[in-house]
Amino acid sequence: MSAFSITAANVLPLTNTKGNVYSRVQYFAAADLSAFTPVYISDTTNYLVSAAKADTVPHATIYGVVLTATKAGQPVVILQQGKVNPGFASGGGASVLVVLSGSAAGAVCPASDITTGWIATIIGVMDDANTLNVDFLATYNVAAAAHA
Repeated sequence: MSAFSITAANVLPLTNTKGNVYSRVQYFAAADLSAFTPVYISDTTNYLVSAAKADTVPHATIYGVVLTATKAGQPVVILQQGKVNPGFASGGGASVLVVLSGSAAGAVCPASDITTGWIATIIGVMDDANTLNVDFLATYNVAAAAHA
Protein backbone atom coordinates (compact mmCIF):
# COMPACT_ATOMS: atom_id res chain seq x y z
CA MET A 1 0.00 0.00 0.00
CA SER A 2 1.13 3.60 -0.30
CA ALA A 3 0.36 6.83 1.54
CA PHE A 4 -3.32 7.47 2.14
CA SER A 5 -4.92 9.93 -0.27
CA ILE A 6 -6.64 12.57 1.87
CA THR A 7 -9.82 14.36 0.78
CA ALA A 8 -9.56 17.66 2.66
CA ALA A 9 -13.32 18.32 2.59
CA ASN A 10 -13.89 15.11 4.59
CA VAL A 11 -11.49 15.91 7.46
CA LEU A 12 -13.76 16.41 10.46
CA PRO A 13 -13.26 16.04 14.24
CA LEU A 14 -15.82 13.72 15.82
CA THR A 15 -17.26 13.78 19.32
CA ASN A 16 -16.51 10.90 21.65
CA THR A 17 -16.60 10.03 25.32
CA LYS A 18 -12.93 10.99 25.76
CA GLY A 19 -13.44 14.42 24.22
CA ASN A 20 -11.32 16.22 21.66
CA VAL A 21 -8.40 18.35 22.79
CA TYR A 22 -7.42 21.15 20.42
CA SER A 23 -4.57 23.61 20.28
CA ARG A 24 -5.89 26.74 18.62
CA VAL A 25 -3.88 29.62 17.21
CA GLN A 26 -0.87 28.90 19.39
CA TYR A 27 1.39 28.31 16.41
CA PHE A 28 1.61 29.56 12.87
CA ALA A 29 2.39 27.63 9.70
CA ALA A 30 5.91 27.78 8.27
CA ALA A 31 4.51 26.84 4.83
CA ASP A 32 1.13 26.07 3.25
CA LEU A 33 -0.42 23.04 4.97
CA SER A 34 -3.28 20.79 3.83
CA ALA A 35 -5.99 19.36 6.06
CA PHE A 36 -4.82 16.35 8.08
CA THR A 37 -1.13 17.16 7.73
CA PRO A 38 0.88 15.89 10.72
CA VAL A 39 3.11 18.71 11.99
CA TYR A 40 6.11 19.20 14.25
CA ILE A 41 7.39 22.37 15.90
CA SER A 42 10.50 23.55 14.10
CA ASP A 43 13.11 25.41 16.11
CA THR A 44 14.85 26.39 12.86
CA THR A 45 11.79 28.36 11.65
CA ASN A 46 11.19 30.39 14.83
CA TYR A 47 8.93 27.68 16.28
CA LEU A 48 6.45 27.60 13.42
CA VAL A 49 4.78 24.28 12.62
CA SER A 50 5.98 22.37 9.57
CA ALA A 51 4.86 19.17 7.85
CA ALA A 52 6.29 16.18 9.73
CA LYS A 53 8.25 13.35 8.10
CA ALA A 54 9.58 10.09 9.55
CA ASP A 55 13.15 10.70 8.38
CA THR A 56 14.77 12.24 11.50
CA VAL A 57 13.81 12.34 15.19
CA PRO A 58 13.06 16.11 15.18
CA HIS A 59 10.88 15.84 12.04
CA ALA A 60 9.07 12.77 13.42
CA THR A 61 8.22 14.31 16.80
CA ILE A 62 4.60 15.12 16.02
CA TYR A 63 2.79 17.98 17.74
CA GLY A 64 -0.60 17.21 16.15
CA VAL A 65 -2.50 17.12 12.86
CA VAL A 66 -3.83 20.19 11.04
CA LEU A 67 -7.63 20.15 10.85
CA THR A 68 -8.06 22.73 8.08
CA ALA A 69 -5.82 23.89 5.28
CA THR A 70 -3.82 27.01 6.03
CA LYS A 71 -1.33 29.28 4.30
CA ALA A 72 2.22 30.09 5.39
CA GLY A 73 2.29 32.57 8.26
CA GLN A 74 -1.35 31.94 9.21
CA PRO A 75 -2.74 30.51 12.48
CA VAL A 76 -3.08 26.72 12.63
CA VAL A 77 -5.91 24.66 14.18
CA ILE A 78 -4.35 21.43 15.44
CA LEU A 79 -5.89 18.22 16.80
CA GLN A 80 -3.73 16.46 19.37
CA GLN A 81 -6.16 13.88 20.72
CA GLY A 82 -9.60 12.56 19.85
CA LYS A 83 -11.50 10.91 17.05
CA VAL A 84 -11.48 12.34 13.56
CA ASN A 85 -12.57 11.47 10.06
CA PRO A 86 -9.07 11.77 8.57
CA GLY A 87 -10.31 12.31 5.01
CA PHE A 88 -9.41 8.80 3.84
CA ALA A 89 -10.75 5.28 4.21
CA SER A 90 -8.24 2.83 5.70
CA GLY A 91 -9.27 -0.01 3.44
CA GLY A 92 -8.71 -2.41 6.32
CA GLY A 93 -11.46 -1.32 8.68
CA ALA A 94 -10.79 -1.23 12.41
CA SER A 95 -7.38 -1.71 14.02
CA VAL A 96 -5.31 -0.33 11.12
CA LEU A 97 -2.34 1.44 12.69
CA VAL A 98 -1.70 4.81 10.99
CA VAL A 99 1.88 6.10 10.98
CA LEU A 100 3.87 9.04 9.67
CA SER A 101 5.39 8.47 6.23
CA GLY A 102 9.16 8.60 5.75
CA SER A 103 8.76 9.18 2.01
CA ALA A 104 6.92 12.50 1.88
CA ALA A 105 6.54 15.30 4.42
CA GLY A 106 2.99 15.48 5.78
CA ALA A 107 1.94 12.08 4.43
CA VAL A 108 0.41 9.26 6.49
CA CYS A 109 0.25 5.57 5.69
CA PRO A 110 -0.54 2.18 7.23
CA ALA A 111 2.13 0.72 9.54
CA SER A 112 2.70 -2.06 7.01
CA ASP A 113 4.48 0.53 4.82
CA ILE A 114 7.27 1.19 7.36
CA THR A 115 10.61 0.53 5.75
CA THR A 116 14.30 0.76 6.65
CA GLY A 117 15.35 4.29 7.60
CA TRP A 118 11.92 5.47 8.75
CA ILE A 119 11.32 6.55 12.33
CA ALA A 120 8.18 4.60 13.31
CA THR A 121 5.86 7.29 14.62
CA ILE A 122 2.30 6.27 15.48
CA ILE A 123 -0.46 8.78 14.76
CA GLY A 124 -3.42 6.67 15.83
CA VAL A 125 -5.50 3.56 15.30
CA MET A 126 -8.54 3.29 13.04
CA ASP A 127 -11.77 2.53 14.94
CA ASP A 128 -13.45 1.73 11.64
CA ALA A 129 -12.77 2.45 7.96
CA ASN A 130 -13.39 6.22 8.35
CA THR A 131 -12.63 7.03 12.02
CA LEU A 132 -9.12 7.54 13.33
CA ASN A 133 -8.51 7.65 17.08
CA VAL A 134 -5.66 10.16 17.32
CA ASP A 135 -3.66 10.07 20.55
CA PHE A 136 -0.19 11.57 20.55
CA LEU A 137 0.22 10.68 24.21
CA ALA A 138 0.57 7.11 22.92
CA THR A 139 2.99 8.05 20.15
CA TYR A 140 6.07 5.88 20.41
CA ASN A 141 9.16 6.79 18.49
CA VAL A 142 10.95 3.47 18.02
CA ALA A 143 14.23 4.90 16.75
CA ALA A 144 14.53 7.41 19.59
CA ALA A 145 13.76 4.77 22.22
CA ALA A 146 16.27 2.33 20.71
CA HIS A 147 19.08 4.86 21.05
CA ALA A 148 18.19 6.02 24.56
